[in-house]
Order: sequence, then structure tokens, then C-alpha cells
Amino acid sequence: MAQIRDAGDDIHEYQGKVFGGGNMFCAESDRVTQVGEQNIIAALDLMKHYGIPLTSRHTGGNQFRAIRFEIATGAVWVSSQTVNNMPGNRQNREEFRG
Repeated sequence: MAQIRDAGDDIHEYQGKVFGGGNMFCAESDRVTQVGEQNIIAALDLMKHYGIPLTSRHTGGNQFRAIRFEIATGAVWVSSQTVNNMPGNRQNREEFRG
């Protein structure tokens, strides 16, 4: 945030895009399984605190993601796949552009 201010940029010209926070591990402890959700909440809270509008989001679930970010346009491509070691999960692939 300091770098944005030091550059003289208006924070409201930025867009917030949040990805990740998936449950990657099969664990019996609720604390372990909540780490991803806590990270999502922290990211969204920070954006709200600084007034950065959320323009795209692909979060949570039992999946991992590969993200491609195009700096020139702000376009983001996300491909995700369900983690197979979770009880009841089936192999699933999804693509998302935000």
C-alpha cells in the first residue's frame, strides 16, 4: 500500500482479484482445514479496508489452481482441479476467466 501511495496512484483505480484458499489436505483437524478459508477472509477484509473493489474471485473448495495473470490487461485465467485425496471427491477440471 505504501508503494501505491508513494507512486501517487489512486487506490480506487485498482481492481481486487482473489484466488485460492482451497482445502488441499485431508486432515481430521478443523484448524488445518480452515487455513484456506481464513486466508480468503483476510484477503477480502484487506481489500474492503483499503477500498479496493473486488472484480473477480475463484476461492475455496477442495481443489488446486493454476493462475495466469496478464499484467497489461489485468486478465486472469484460472484452471482448477479437484484434489483427489479428499473423501467423496471425484476428478474434476474447471476453467475460469475473470
